[in-house]
Amino acid sequence: MLQVAALSDIGCRRSNNEDSFGYDMQTGIYAVSDGMGGSAAGEVASHITIQATLLRYRELLADEAYRGQPLQHLLFYAVLHANDSVYREAQSNPQYAGMGATLVALCMVGSNALIANVGDSRAYLIRGGTISIITQDHSLGAEQLRSGHDVAPNDRSFNVITRAIGIEAEVQPDLFGATLLPGDRLLLASDGLMKHLDDEGIARIVHGSSTVQQACERLIEAVKTFGAQDNVTCLMIEA
Repeated sequence: MLQVAALSDIGCRRSNNEDSFGYDMQTGIYAVSDGMGGSAAGEVASHITIQATLLRYRELLADEAYRGQPLQHLLFYAVLHANDSVYREAQSNPQYAGMGATLVALCMVGSNALIANVGDSRAYLIRGGTISIITQDHSLGAEQLRSGHDVAPNDRSFNVITRAIGIEAEVQPDLFGATLLPGDRLLLASDGLMKHLDDEGIARIVHGSSTVQQACERLIEAVKTFGAQDNVTCLMIEA
């Protein structure tokens, strides 16, 4: 039986929360999104992203036409539907023009996690006191690092998102997989967490927390002690 907890906080500097999260334990899908677009558009984008992803995944699971397809295909299609939903809303409503969102979503298949991501919200695997990043950020800075360029950790290029939900009519999600052992914890998080805590700091807090609820609370508390310049959202699953 999986243990799940999720928390989102406005942080210390922002006037609104553009992060959203959602999950459905019955169908086994979990997601975090960070909206972009200014004013209320970011909130709208992340909300649509989460709702569209979860709804479409449930619909596909129940659709006889998709029975037997690998679940990673259904997750992929659900992300494409979220992109279409945000894009259409942005195109039809001038006040939301240009809005977009990141998305990291996972579905569980027994002890295996299937993860899709667009943008720089991340999925982590914490096993004991060790941590590994499952996803790859879609940011200019991250792409430069992967290409072998030297980029300072605080370089502004990490704030330039190169792939997002709803910005274009089509999007290409990345897909990843992870096999969980008993006691493993999966963390989905918006970039508000990573701006203040490095991987070792995250692992130390999660490993020192007795429950996933406590871990989420302590992660957000730690970020806020550093000033929490952005919204921060944590969704954690324990196998």
